[in-house]
Amino acid sequence: MIKQAIFHVDNTEGLIDFAKFISDMGWTILSANRTEELLRKAKIPVVKEAALSENNLYLNDTSGLIQRIMSSTFIDEPNAPANQSGGSIGIICMNVYPTLHNINSEKKLKAVTRPFNFFVSTILRNAFLNYENVMILCDPADYKEAMIQLRTDNIDKEFRIYLAAKALNLVS
Repeated sequence: MIKQAIFHVDNTEGLIDFAKFISDMGWTILSANRTEELLRKAKIPVVKEAALSENNLYLNDTSGLIQRIMSSTFIDEPNAPANQSGGSIGIICMNVYPTLHNINSEKKLKAVTRPFNFFVSTILRNAFLNYENVMILCDPADYKEAMIQLRTDNIDKEFRIYLAAKALNLVS
């Protein structure tokens, strides 16, 4: 079965090293927009995912991606049926800069120049529901530990819970 990872980040710290590691392990990286461009410039193979596009006019693209995330399993079974994409999404590497949390309260309304990316929050919330099968990385500080656990093929349940809690905190 094809293992797939979604990459869509604002904070690109450590991204290239992590993406190269994932790619070298045989994962297919799905991405769009600035993250896709960054990965391509670094010569990391990436597949464009329409549901991650900033100008995604078709909500069914996003709902289809969410269905794939919800039906994904991290267990590598050779005879397991493939979902509609032909692969299982096992890693979601998504983050956004929290817009209002970093702004002085007097300047909140004036300083917000772009809306929060709602499809990112929707994907992260739904991925949280399948945390046992999907590794959700929303903080570059966790890439190193994720690489260690992926390399040893032993992803600790407590680590998955920790990552899912961080994702839920990000979108809350």
